[in-house]
Amino acid sequence: MPILVVNPMNDVHCRHMVTMLRERGIEYKELGSPKLNDYAAVNGELIYNGEPLRRLRSVYFRSIMTHNPNQLAGGTAADRYNNQLQFSAQVEAVRGWMHALHEEGARVINAPSNSSKYYQLNALHRLGIPLPRTCITSNPKIARNFISEVKGAVCKPLPGGSYCQKVTPELLEQLDAISNEPAIFQEEIPGDDIRVNMLAGQMISAHKIIKSNPDILDYRTDPEYHSGEVQYESVDLPEGVVSFCAKAMEQLGLRFSGIDLRRTPDGEFVLIECNSMPAFLDIELKTGAPITARLIEDLQEAPLIERPSSYSAAGTYARKREPGNHAYLFDYYDVMSNWRKQASKFKDRIIVNLNEEQKVQMLKQTGSPKAQMELEIHDGKVKVLRVW
Repeated sequence: MPILVVNPMNDVHCRHMVTMLRERGIEYKELGSPKLNDYAAVNGELIYNGEPLRRLRSVYFRSIMTHNPNQLAGGTAADRYNNQLQFSAQVEAVRGWMHALHEEGARVINAPSNSSKYYQLNALHRLGIPLPRTCITSNPKIARNFISEVKGAVCKPLPGGSYCQKVTPELLEQLDAISNEPAIFQEEIPGDDIRVNMLAGQMISAHKIIKSNPDILDYRTDPEYHSGEVQYESVDLPEGVVSFCAKAMEQLGLRFSGIDLRRTPDGEFVLIECNSMPAFLDIELKTGAPITARLIEDLQEAPLIERPSSYSAAGTYARKREPGNHAYLFDYYDVMSNWRKQASKFKDRIIVNLNEEQKVQMLKQTGSPKAQMELEIHDGKVKVLRVW
């Protein structure tokens, strides 16, 4: 299995790649959802559905959803909470595999550590890449000051999961809500949306995304994008723009990226985001850009890794049987409920450092040095619980 296609979400890009690999007679293995397949590690060996991973050249890892869609389903609060933690464990298994393969020297497109928007934006600003002025905060005052400075801002969720939106007077009235979660605020850059697909520092394609209405801020909200009718127009990028895109990818450790640029009315290019696993199939099918073909070439060129195995139970396990939506080995909800009950008992407790006089007194009283004490404050009364 020299090429692994890791496809935990039955992604269309992975299905297209598998079709092309099969047509070209290239050896591959497709790995599926961790809900139905076992991503095991036994004494340092990676085992998939009971079979050791003995030969490997490279890995195409599309992505894995970090938000559990079953959270929207029914069941009790305990069921939903336990299902979320089980989902997190499944995600961790896949991401752990990708980290392990990457550290063993396999070419992974792309390693899962390369997707943090927080790290991306901070690192690229420090590198001097042309970016919108940016503020990431959960402090409403800091956000309002930034919005006032840039004279026109947009707002995005830090983990993804929703769309970019303009900062309007209505949004400003709700801004205190960011105290619950950090958000990304950026200077609004008017202009054309340009998507650049790059691999190993080389440009594969660059296209303008033609929106049905120029006032649409996030092209993913365009009705034509959702209906599949959106069109693309090839653009020529200046050498300096390709250069700073390659520089950004190198800084972020991305071998493949779909880079979002804005081309201003003055012809300047500003980098908006480096997507660690972009959607590109629509561009490929409509424009003929050889994105999947180039990815396959790159995956094939990686050196072969032979992995000796001492695993003795090979072949004894196939796909998992689904145990049901609310079957769980660990009762996470019960643990968290008990933790909250215990935490509520300590909400009025504080730990303070003893001053020098108190240290002397404690030494006289107990015969041993003391440095701190725990106090309980309730109904205006202070009680010393312990001293150490």
